[in-house]
Amino acid sequence: MRVIYKAIVIVLLGIIVIFAFQNLTSVTVSLFAWSATMPVALVVVAAYLFGMVTGGSVRTLMMRLTHDDSKAPPIMPPPGVPKRRADSHH
Repeated sequence: MRVIYKAIVIVLLGIIVIFAFQNLTSVTVSLFAWSATMPVALVVVAAYLFGMVTGGSVRTLMMRLTHDDSKAPPIMPPPGVPKRRADSHH
């Protein structure tokens, strides 16, 4: 299994290197008053990394917003503390 994993990693790295060498043309990226000139491959890698960060953050936020606390186990009192009955009134 490790041999297959290593082969897949080597093939993917080879594709990335070929992609980088075939996309050395520079492009200008602008955002508001800021602009930068860089190779197309760098722009693609930066966009990919930005997508990973923002996608993970959005997924985590959505999971927290939709988490159902009613499925959580009840909180137990520490050892030695008597349990309170739900039907007792103080």
